Amino acid sequence: MEEKEEIIVRPDSEVSKKEQFDLRRRPLQRYKEKKKSKLISDLTSQIANVPQLIEAVGKSREKVLDISKELADKIANGELIFSRKGSTGEAVGILRDAKTGQLYTQLPIKEMPLELGSTIASAGLSLKMQEVSNKLDILDGKINRVNRNFDLNRYAEVQSSEDKFKMAILTKDPEMKKALLIESLSQATDARNLLLNQLYETKEQLKLSRDENNPLKDMFGKKADVEAHLAQAALDNLDYMKDAFSFQIASLAELGEYDALNYAVSDFKELILNDFSGDDALFLDGHLPPTSKNPFKYLSENVLESSNEIIDFLDNNEEFLEVHFLPETMNFEKEEEDSGAEHL
Repeated sequence: MEEKEEIIVRPDSEVSKKEQFDLRRRPLQRYKEKKKSKLISDLTSQIANVPQLIEAVGKSREKVLDISKELADKIANGELIFSRKGSTGEAVGILRDAKTGQLYTQLPIKEMPLELGSTIASAGLSLKMQEVSNKLDILDGKINRVNRNFDLNRYAEVQSSEDKFKMAILTKDPEMKKALLIESLSQATDARNLLLNQLYETKEQLKLSRDENNPLKDMFGKKADVEAHLAQAALDNLDYMKDAFSFQIASLAELGEYDALNYAVSDFKELILNDFSGDDALFLDGHLPPTSKNPFKYLSENVLESSNEIIDFLDNNEEFLEVHFLPETMNFEKEEEDSGAEHL
């Protein structure tokens, strides 16, 4: 007897509904993956603060003698003295009359919480720094560069600053760590200023490119070619400048130089507000390739919002601060592989 192959036919409506459900669910899945990735990044940034927090919480309470103001005054003027152990001379929580030596009172003992302000402030600033790092990472997506021209001399300083910062984080010797952080800071600051000046120059050249008599036209060809060349330069400089700024403030935070950190963030905020926000941001974004997603507008709004939060936090908590922060590291190979990925 021949075996017949059983064929099961599902209604078209059943297949289409399942596929339709999967298609609708896909954006939500991608959103959840991005949120999970951001959460992991935020938690990772706090790992350096965990030992400090655990140590502080572990000894977060201490036993103290509950002394009233009246008793404190009598101890201060010598009327009362603490009893002492005969073998060690160690003071105990019993007060005696200084003249007669008679027992006066036994002091009650209570538990008091220790000050956790330093630990909480450190973790808080680290989280604020991570928020800026996240927004700079989103800015990178809005610039939407497929490849970076890593052979450019202007970016060599940023790469060197990154390498020294990473070595400083891994170095155990305090003096070497400090020296590497200072070098990283110096190179990041130099690179940021160089790239900023080039961004100013590109901005002015874009304005000049509107002029039909502009000599740049003869240098690069047609007006559209001139603006395309300048727009590419603007993207280069913005892309590299944000990385330089990231390592500049990370080095200052790791060095514990909070006044300098406050100044660096405030200075960055002012130059963006004065020269790369509002109409300036719209003008620059308007000349960029369609693949970019208004990075200057994002810089002048979202990144500055986080910068303001850092400034306010430093102003309110500086006396408590001891922070460890690792910025978003730049993985060049992964960036090239993921260049086609969807950006937030």
